[in-house]
Amino acid sequence: MRAGAPGGLPPLRLRARGGRPAPIADRFASPDAYTPPDLAEKIRTARGAVEGERKQVTVLFADMKGSLAVRHCESALEGAQALGIRPLAALCRLDLGALAERTGRRDEAREHLETAVRMLRAMDMRHWLPGLEPALASLGGARS
Repeated sequence: MRAGAPGGLPPLRLRARGGRPAPIADRFASPDAYTPPDLAEKIRTARGAVEGERKQVTVLFADMKGSLAVRHCESALEGAQALGIRPLAALCRLDLGALAERTGRRDEAREHLETAVRMLRAMDMRHWLPGLEPALASLGGARS
């Protein structure tokens, strides 16, 4: 293990301008570190015109509910399919169906869950079916 951070890992470093590594603490030390040069120049030239002017600004950083989780499941599904790992692909479909149901995308949820049921039955992985079939039935999916 390498020394430097908890667990023996080196401290996380990002690339500053010029490609040199910069510690995370330095990343936001100055607006010049994260502001594009053309925008910084516009701010500098307009500073005199708006000096003393105050405006209320609301900034919202948000992620659509579950979109990161969906992307991770889709990525895992792609990998499982590429490698031919059918049990993992079926469980990814299960998770995608649950996420789609939670975010109100019922048709997509039903499609993922029906695919998962078919895959699990084909692999004789019936352990997952008792909890899955009622959820599928509540979405109007086929139950057989």
